[in-house]
Amino acid sequence: MGQVVMFDLPAPPSVNHYWRHWRGRVSISDKGRLYRQAVVAALKPLGITFPGEVGVSILYGGKCDLDNILKCLLDALQHAGIYKDDKQIADLRVSRARGDGVSVEVRGI
Repeated sequence: MGQVVMFDLPAPPSVNHYWRHWRGRVSISDKGRLYRQAVVAALKPLGITFPGEVGVSILYGGKCDLDNILKCLLDALQHAGIYKDDKQIADLRVSRARGDGVSVEVRGI
């Protein structure tokens, strides 16, 4: 098994609030962009990057459905440079926790 990193992040917006439709176009909402910027600001300076396949484990403490937080969170991790493309994710696990926020573990496979 390869490198393992763990970090805590704020809870992402639900996918229901991540996309916006305007004048026939679909784009990332203001909430989605702000979340991505916050994750990039927190993680990019750490210089963590995984060149190969990764496993991602998420412990989510928010109120929305577990599947509704994935797109925003995984996109933010990609933009922070944790991996180049979400196609690198070979194992994805999501669990509910008490409290707020998100604990994330990324490991090289």
